[in-house]
Amino acid sequence: MINVSYPAIFRKETKGYFVEFPDLKGCITEGETLDEAIKMAGDALHIWLVDEDENSNISKPSSLEVIKEQYANDIVLLIKPQNYVSSGAKKYMLNAIIEDSLEKKGYTIKKLAKKLEMDFDYLTKIINCETTPTLAEANMIAYALDIEPQLFYQV
Repeated sequence: MINVSYPAIFRKETKGYFVEFPDLKGCITEGETLDEAIKMAGDALHIWLVDEDENSNISKPSSLEVIKEQYANDIVLLIKPQNYVSSGAKKYMLNAIIEDSLEKKGYTIKKLAKKLEMDFDYLTKIINCETTPTLAEANMIAYALDIEPQLFYQV
């Protein structure tokens, strides 16, 4: 991936912030808070650059000072491309990995709970990312499903 920063314009809207990159036509995003908008901007930039890198059609970033002059009424920040995954997306991915592993191993949650001698409701909460297992529990579940125990702590 290209390691370059681009100026982004953060425009306050009624419900959050609209973000655009003036040098990158169509590279836009939004966020409910400025912090979220900054994270989303890094992610939008990352995706845009990866897509455009395949076509080798990437324009060079303008000077931050020039963009600040042009958009004096807005917040202008220099943004680095960063892959941002929301906690909701992380939970969805973890759940999908676990469900896939259960199917591959021929387990239902009930069968796995019995095999691990764990409470069914508690194991269900772990699998649905409603609670975090202890390290020992994460290791047991991971071993039974042939997944990495660290997955439980990345949500």
